Amino acid sequence: MADSGTPEAGCPLIGRDRDLRLLRERLRLGSGGGALLLSGEAGVGKSAVLDALAAAAPADGARVLRASGVEFEAHCGYSVLNQLFFPHLAALERLDTPLRAALRVALGFDTGPAPEHLLVSNAVLRLLQAVADGRPLLLLVDDLHWVDPASTAVFGSVARRAPGLDIAFLAAARPGELGPRDADTLPAHDLPPLAEEAAGRLLGSRFPDLSRSAHRRVLAEAGGNPLALLELPTALPPDPVDCPAVPPVPVTPLAVSSLGNRLERLFGARVAGLPAPSRRLLLLAALEGTGDLGVLRAAARRAAEEHGPGSGPGRSPEHRPEHGPDDGQDPEHRRDDLAPLEQERLVHVEEGGRQLAFRHPLIRSAVVGQAPSSARRAAHAALAAALAGRPERRAWHLGEATLEPDEEVAALLAHAAGLSLRRGDASGAMRTLVRSAELTPDGPQRGRRLAEAAYLGAESTGALTSARRLLDHARQAAPVGDGSLHSATAAALLLLNGDGDVPAAHRLLTSAIESAAAAHGHRAEDKALVDALHVLAVLCFFGADEALWQSYYRAVERLTPGPPAFLAVLGRTFSDPARTGAAAHGPLDALTLALAAAPAGEADPVLTTRVGTGALYLDRLGEVRTPAWQVVRAGREGGPARRYISALIHLCLDDYLTGAWDEALDLAREGLGACREHGYDAFAWYFQYIEAIVLGARGHTAESLATAGTVIDWATRHRAPCAAHYAHHAAAVAALGDGDHALAHRHAVAVSPAGTLASHAPHALWVAAHLVEAAVRGDRREEAAAHVRAMRENGIAAVSSRHALLVEASAALCAEDDEEALRLFALALDTPGAERWRFDHARVRLAQGERLRRTGASAGARAPLRAALASFEALGATPWADRARAELRAADRPDQLTI
Repeated sequence: MADSGTPEAGCPLIGRDRDLRLLRERLRLGSGGGALLLSGEAGVGKSAVLDALAAAAPADGARVLRASGVEFEAHCGYSVLNQLFFPHLAALERLDTPLRAALRVALGFDTGPAPEHLLVSNAVLRLLQAVADGRPLLLLVDDLHWVDPASTAVFGSVARRAPGLDIAFLAAARPGELGPRDADTLPAHDLPPLAEEAAGRLLGSRFPDLSRSAHRRVLAEAGGNPLALLELPTALPPDPVDCPAVPPVPVTPLAVSSLGNRLERLFGARVAGLPAPSRRLLLLAALEGTGDLGVLRAAARRAAEEHGPGSGPGRSPEHRPEHGPDDGQDPEHRRDDLAPLEQERLVHVEEGGRQLAFRHPLIRSAVVGQAPSSARRAAHAALAAALAGRPERRAWHLGEATLEPDEEVAALLAHAAGLSLRRGDASGAMRTLVRSAELTPDGPQRGRRLAEAAYLGAESTGALTSARRLLDHARQAAPVGDGSLHSATAAALLLLNGDGDVPAAHRLLTSAIESAAAAHGHRAEDKALVDALHVLAVLCFFGADEALWQSYYRAVERLTPGPPAFLAVLGRTFSDPARTGAAAHGPLDALTLALAAAPAGEADPVLTTRVGTGALYLDRLGEVRTPAWQVVRAGREGGPARRYISALIHLCLDDYLTGAWDEALDLAREGLGACREHGYDAFAWYFQYIEAIVLGARGHTAESLATAGTVIDWATRHRAPCAAHYAHHAAAVAALGDGDHALAHRHAVAVSPAGTLASHAPHALWVAAHLVEAAVRGDRREEAAAHVRAMRENGIAAVSSRHALLVEASAALCAEDDEEALRLFALALDTPGAERWRFDHARVRLAQGERLRRTGASAGARAPLRAALASFEALGATPWADRARAELRAADRPDQLTI
């Protein structure tokens, strides 16, 4: 293939020795692998460099896989993955069943549950290894800026994990045309224009008869751009031999842009001179994207039947009898349309004559740019007719062929969106639904499609800004209160993450759930209803009010034949765990077993985050850590933002409880960044809480209290008392560490009054022991004793080993009798698994040592005090470590008793 920067196919590249050497070194093909982005302006020779690397790889014993993004195919989810693996479908059979099934669904070869991004990424990695068959693998992706988003996200995963797998991944893209996330995924190598000497050699090798003056002129105008060096000479006017030298043109971004425009015009002039059938075939190829000559020839026949490319959109062809890609037409006649394109060096044919490829993307752009809109619509219509067996691509081409609202086309696009969603491409489904809505006649159906797109943006993709706009358009198209659960769920999430409040979002969603159930029944298999109930549980949790939860309880109880297990668990553990949480251990066991049964790295991310939510107040987040990390890694690689944030929350909370505080702070910062990036303001307080409570426990009292105050302000504005409860918990810990027991007491009772565990205020569980300690140390022993009675009466020791530890320790703090107190401390510390809760366990050790020393048993006090001190020092809990040191010093001088 002759390409930019390559004089002839198979010839060495001129002026690229240094770039090729650096690329080979950084890709480490055969030495572990690596990943790199090749960045450069249009025509600078990126494709030629990829060609050279591909040609050299077999000599190193490597396999080569190659794909390319296409501007007019970027809306088709996983289209480039399909292009990459279509020749290697047999290797799919070597994958484990879950991976094979996920990838077949993602590529559109099969139906089944929508595969998550990380599962598809894992399947792609395994398939790459299967294709490599023990050899090094070079994976090349050209025009990454035009790769569909779903494939781009998978390539990002491959790039991160390639080192160590002997996969060398190299993608090429124009600078500035990748999104920030994609641009930051890979280290880049910038491909510069050719140096003047190399540019002269390239020009001379291709055009040895060019006059000296023309040679100088081309060099000056090309500015080292290989494509320009190879194409500009064909457009030069007659030039006198003695023409003075032209001063060099500086290669600025403006100059490069102007050069690109000139090259496009040059290619456009070549296209204009082609016979009409060849122009028609070229336009079809530019819009079809894959280069499948069978499809292109079938579409060309359709377009010819409609009297050429200027006849308008022409939707009639798909209603005519179908022709296959080869209907017996004379092969030589078909070849005649293609021959002028090859002679003009606009395209070449690959894959044994089955695949047409453009010599350069600028040719494709020139073809589309100069075609009238009527010709483009006619070409799209012809392609739709030729793609009758490929519903997603057919629907998109019909959509591009249609100007006026058309329910038939809109319905096909809506169906295609469903196919995208079932393949795990939520972003692609959202885009397709938007196009469907644009072509839907005014009325409720248009509103419903816009609302469903808004729901996907709010619930899955993290496109909250787009979701708000779409929901506004849905309201204009039809009333949101039309029973659409998608619109109501999206609206509730947007209210929560905007200026709205929890009760308003709750009312909106509850009304929609009741209306939908009245219209369609309480069917547990209704995914929209189940998703809405999950969001309703989050709203009820935020609201921390029994009255809010009643609507959830009623809706879940009515589900037939019964509620999904995770909804039943949430109703017990996320609402009022002090009273009902312990009874949920059995159902939660089944959910965690389902997660554990998944092969490594292949747990369902939706189930992972939902089980994590149910496990939170049972202190069982440790059981979902591995799949939660899987979700976090997927989020870092572009997976669904909301699940990513949820998994980060669960990891942070578990880290705090188990003493991994440095990691908790790191993940909290990551979570705050994700919330800001994606607009999930309603979930930022979780991460602020982690910062506040760790900082407070480490003695940064002022910063901790300020952060807690920020969360309380947000919670007050949004009428979300549960968020305030978390902040009060953090402030109570900071105040206890600072020795301000009155302040700690005020914050603790703001969550739950002494002597009771507030109903449907889940965090009353986590604050209970702090309230008791603040009351005892603040001389409020009756309150402390009343709260211990409430803890025992509600049986919270059965919730988890942490609460069993804290119930007995709280009772010990209240005990007037020293012997009874020491017995209770020993009982607390003997709780199986109590050591897991590192900070709580150390605090109980400290309290035990203090009591022992005050009873005169200084020798016995030293061991628990030393153990507590070691834990506090490891945690960085400075105030608590200072207390333990002071007690140890006093224990070493028993004659100097302190109070």
